[in-house]
Amino acid sequence: MEKTLIALGPKTRKSFVVTLPVDWVRALGLDKSRKADLEIVGNSAIIRPLVKEKSKAVLDAKDYANSMPRVLVILYKKGIDEIKIINANPKTINAVSNTIEQRCIGFEITDQSKDSCIISDVTRESAEDFQALLRRCFLITLQLFEENDSESLKNLDKSLNKLTYYCQRLLNKQGYSDFQNVNYYSRLCSELEQIGDAYMQAHKEGQKIGAATGSLLRRAYELFYKFSPRGFDMLHASIPRWGGRNYFEKSIMQKISSILGIIYGIRG
Repeated sequence: MEKTLIALGPKTRKSFVVTLPVDWVRALGLDKSRKADLEIVGNSAIIRPLVKEKSKAVLDAKDYANSMPRVLVILYKKGIDEIKIINANPKTINAVSNTIEQRCIGFEITDQSKDSCIISDVTRESAEDFQALLRRCFLITLQLFEENDSESLKNLDKSLNKLTYYCQRLLNKQGYSDFQNVNYYSRLCSELEQIGDAYMQAHKEGQKIGAATGSLLRRAYELFYKFSPRGFDMLHASIPRWGGRNYFEKSIMQKISSILGIIYGIRG
């Protein structure tokens, strides 16, 4: 929305203010007695409620005997700062350690006892990192299509998972200056991660993914960073709607088609 700058103070020490939408202020429970956090990101100024206390969660290992890794990743992406796990045996704690090491950038076990542990965020995220990390997610996904060595593929997939989860955590925890497209960015991260999963499963089962599929993804990547209506139209026409030599290639094609829609939502 367009806002008018209001000048305050003498000419030699002038500052400027803008009014905030009252609906936004009320929705976040703000008033003149509370402080807000102001962050400058490039040519953008981001205002958010000042949060002093960490967001925390407690998990009972007995309740999540089969789903603990998945629940940890969900809470991580949601933006939780500290997770305490109770009623956990050494095997569970070891599995937790492996999960956060492989999937959760910035999470560490900071306290541990005989039957519990505390996982904490030991980093300070910055919204400035998001675009660089998103580009890296794209590039790693593209690199999967150029690699045949199993161990190298595993390492690439591991990096892709961690980076896409971290990007989603940034979006959920801090928002983004391009706030109206936050959901699109989150979906883009998810689609890239799922393409990686489909490619890895295809490799595991000995199913081939054609070079043309990787080429389509590269065109989508280039379109994202240099959008043009004609480029969008041509790529749209190039994606087979029901093509693919096997289930995995068909699935990747569908996800590339979904990414194309996301790109138009953000850049179009």
